[in-house]
Amino acid sequence: MRRRGWKVVGWDPEEARLEDAANVGATDETATSLSDLYETDLVLLAGPLGGIIETIPALPDTLVVTDVAGLKAPVADAAAHLKCFIPGHPMAGREFSGPTGASGSMFRGANWILCTDGRDGDAVSMVEDMIESLGANPLYMTAAAHDQAVGAVSHLPQLVAATLVDMIENDTVTELAAGGFRDVTRIAQSEPRWWTDILMSNAEVLVPIIDDIRSRFETLKDAMEEGDSVFIETFLGRARQSRMKLAAPVDSVRMVIEDRPGEFAKVGAALAESGVDLRDLQLRHATDGGGGVLTLSVRKGEAEALTDALTEHDFRIIP
Repeated sequence: MRRRGWKVVGWDPEEARLEDAANVGATDETATSLSDLYETDLVLLAGPLGGIIETIPALPDTLVVTDVAGLKAPVADAAAHLKCFIPGHPMAGREFSGPTGASGSMFRGANWILCTDGRDGDAVSMVEDMIESLGANPLYMTAAAHDQAVGAVSHLPQLVAATLVDMIENDTVTELAAGGFRDVTRIAQSEPRWWTDILMSNAEVLVPIIDDIRSRFETLKDAMEEGDSVFIETFLGRARQSRMKLAAPVDSVRMVIEDRPGEFAKVGAALAESGVDLRDLQLRHATDGGGGVLTLSVRKGEAEALTDALTEHDFRIIP
């Protein structure tokens, strides 16, 4: 928000967190109490679900407030008497909690859910302006619809990631874990206290979803026991097609990158010379050092231009 021209006054009940926020440049000033923020234009509550709910009763009904909790029905219920409280949830973040995990570009291009039913129109407009200034896209849902949706696309993946990691019982298996396993389980590094709050509060939604996925695994197990390869292939093919619809339309270029100074500078030079639109990148390190494999994803039709530029800089392209 500071990068986009907002003046940010920070407050936190934990003084160390407030100091961290100041040290990373997230605040212009710090407040000594929550009431010090009552004269500001907008208050954004960015804490654990339980902490946000506990804070709401202390807020005056004239203050424009929004939040970033991953569950909306409990927040909307707690703030039902505050017409200028706009429940929100940015669909972006990292597996690290606290100010030290902050990024000035985290919300660029992200969807930001708002629950605006019965809320003050001017307050909604102010929160929309804030969201759009960060490069995010406001989307509108009821709190109940939001909680049902994120149960499947956010809360269940958190449980699956934690369960997969919990199955790793020895160093030999850990050493075999490649990029796919690391990608799937990245969010298992998330803050347990935050997630316990969210999962327990959304149990009514999550329990039926867990029952559903358990039933699907039972069906897959039965097919494998019965040797039904047609069912397995059909299932995997259907999943593949559905997942491809979620992915941005990109072409990927894979290259070997050495473990030595200046390699990424050369990659940057090649990207600049090629004029391509870089959409994503992923680096898979060699476990014993010596560099790794860098995958660059670009707009459809631009892979050839990038390949030519990388080759000119003596990089080895992997077919």
